Amino acid sequence: MKADEGMSVAASGSSAPKPAEAAKAASPREAAALTAKEVAIKNEKFVDGFIRRMQKKHPSIGQYGKDWAASPELRALRDQYWNDKDPLKFAHGLSKSGDFGKLVKKYGKDPGIRDVLMTGLKEAPSGVLGAISGLFQNDAVTKNLLNTVMEATGLPKSLTGMITGGGDAKMPDQNQIMGDIMNSPEAKAAMKNQPGAVPLDQKSAEKPPETNNGFRPLGGR
Repeated sequence: MKADEGMSVAASGSSAPKPAEAAKAASPREAAALTAKEVAIKNEKFVDGFIRRMQKKHPSIGQYGKDWAASPELRALRDQYWNDKDPLKFAHGLSKSGDFGKLVKKYGKDPGIRDVLMTGLKEAPSGVLGAISGLFQNDAVTKNLLNTVMEATGLPKSLTGMITGGGDAKMPDQNQIMGDIMNSPEAKAAMKNQPGAVPLDQKSAEKPPETNNGFRPLGGR
């Protein structure tokens, strides 16, 4: 049994390319594509289990999967990936998909999606971030796609730097992550829109409000 059909990228009968194939690739882009394919196939079970866990935690993840499955072009891309297990080809397909752009816009600020991406970056097995970073560094289409998603979700730069920085960046500590979140435009806007504090020397703070019959809500008479 797979996770939600709109989300799952795992299928039986996978065969990973041999590691030597990446070394023999004609270009850095081709080498990055072969490495990404190898790493993706190797970690299919982890990804499937991770998505299942996130679906139980966030109902929006299940709805995202249903929205994905409702799109003929996204279903076709999903089926294509199950057939050839090619992350680069998949990324190029997403970059051309108007429906994927709509999903990014709809779910970009969804807490569940943000949690999936942030937790995924933190828990990703060894080699996964390096493979993603390899595509980011060597393929312009993938780079633009990832930049669009990262910008839409507003992920902390301390986390996205693990991809954009070439795959060698270490996991940032929680203080650094929280600092980036609090300094983000979204957080600043939210704090700016909060109502101001009421001065404690106001009479309303000194005297509890009374009802028409003289009863004070806090129990005083």
